[in-house]
Amino acid sequence: INAEYMGFFPHGGRCQNQWSESEQSSGLALLGLPLTTVEEEVWARVRPLGAQEVKMVLKDCVFSGTAFAYFQSIDAANEAKEQLVGLTIGGQPFEIKYAMKGKGTGVMCRGRLARY
Repeated sequence: INAEYMGFFPHGGRCQNQWSESEQSSGLALLGLPLTTVEEEVWARVRPLGAQEVKMVLKDCVFSGTAFAYFQSIDAANEAKEQLVGLTIGGQPFEIKYAMKGKGTGVMCRGRLARY
């Protein structure tokens, strides 16, 4: 399990990752996931499609319903995006957009590294 998480500072800072409807990238934002989603569930959907990295967005050290999956190339992300349409996680459909990877620093959140 990747112990790095992207998200919001517990004291109100903003996540530096962003998403786009049309600007293609090698990353995908998975939006509207159930708040009970764990990283293993996201990996189960994206690993077979070639994902190399998954980041879970935390807000106040709790999953916010957004995850990012990163692929080796834009083409791989495009193919994964097409294959993810209509799938569910935790019985709930989710939205998929292209993700622009942000820069940040690490912050410990309940013993886990949260990257911002």
